Amino acid sequence: INITQEEDHKFIVCLSYKISRWKNLAESLMLTGTDIECIQEDYKCDKTSEMAYQMLCQWATHQLCNSSVSTLCKSLHTCAIMIELTDGIKRDCKMPCHIQAVELDDKFMLAISREIKVVWKTIGRLLGHTWIDIQSLERDHYTDTSESIAYEMLLSWKKKKGKDATFGDFYVAVYLVSKLESTAVFGALRSVRNRLKLLQSKCNI
Repeated sequence: INITQEEDHKFIVCLSYKISRWKNLAESLMLTGTDIECIQEDYKCDKTSEMAYQMLCQWATHQLCNSSVSTLCKSLHTCAIMIELTDGIKRDCKMPCHIQAVELDDKFMLAISREIKVVWKTIGRLLGHTWIDIQSLERDHYTDTSESIAYEMLLSWKKKKGKDATFGDFYVAVYLVSKLESTAVFGALRSVRNRLKLLQSKCNI
């Protein structure tokens, strides 16, 4: 697992939402007691999924060649954490090809920011933002509202990806988060589905 690779990073983000006993998994993955305590202290105000995400990133970064999906599966089995790993998640990450080339416009990004403000970090990660990118956004906009940071995250993504910042990618990110935190993005999912219908009608799909 290489968290600098977009698909692997998406996998880690999705997996973190499925792990409630992250400390048991951390021990099985050979993280030290100090590592675990630091994660608990640094992210004590966050959800369990955030702690699990940070733990998995730390494991993948430190273990390098040893951070494989098979190693992770063995540890999950050892901890009796039952989860569908690669097939379902990676299938859901595929981009709808009929809207692949449609760019995300600024007006839509501004409107949708209100709907994703609670989960902007998760959506940002699924769109390819790294841990450093997220930290930079939080630091640079620490006085702003969550809605404003969500918008800045989308602007940053569009600037980084250019024409590759498509509605299709964003749709998949919101869809994935709806599977992980359904109530948090109900409005966003409804908005992107309405937008999808509009795009489909314009393209005569």
